[in-house]
Amino acid sequence: MLLIFRCHAAIILTKDDSKNRGKCVSLKNSTTLIRSSTLVFFVFLFCWSSAQSAIDSNAIDIAEIREAQPVTNCWIYVDSAGTANTGTIPADAWQPLSNYNTDKYIPGSWITKPVYLKLVLENRGDSLKKIYFIASNNIRSIHFYKLLPGSKPLQITDQSGGDGYQPFELKEGEKQVLVAKLSFTRRNFNYLFPQLISRKKISSPTIPIS
Repeated sequence: MLLIFRCHAAIILTKDDSKNRGKCVSLKNSTTLIRSSTLVFFVFLFCWSSAQSAIDSNAIDIAEIREAQPVTNCWIYVDSAGTANTGTIPADAWQPLSNYNTDKYIPGSWITKPVYLKLVLENRGDSLKKIYFIASNNIRSIHFYKLLPGSKPLQITDQSGGDGYQPFELKEGEKQVLVAKLSFTRRNFNYLFPQLISRKKISSPTIPIS
């Protein structure tokens, strides 16, 4: 009688153990899924942080600009297909402008394609600071955008007029990530020399803005 009871109990335990194993396997799969999702999240966060660090390290302190300063620590993207959108250009598609020698003239292929410049302005001073940006002498059209985290790019009102000097104002401690979309005039030779100027020059070159 005792032997039968022990056998019956063993059978029950075996069945319960089989169910528990199934539950353990299910729980294990869920845990693996959670761990994988967490890993993906942290990888994304790391990449985003790295990109932000790169951007921050290239921020231009406009409070230090007294006259004019060439913009060399910015990024460039040439839209060879002509289909790019300011807010969807991949991070790895931007290239440092310093990678290209634009001192003499730009490549001919750039003249017929939209060219994007991305720069970071920061005001580390203790008061409001106004600065002017100019990209080149021979620009057919130029549009400015402000990149906002988690939102679509905000197009900035064109205030450059006929001379091409676009003003920007930053409050004390403010930082802005800006993108300029350029279209060059069609000519055999053209130039790209972005600059930040503290005061708008009266006798400035004429740049048609459309």
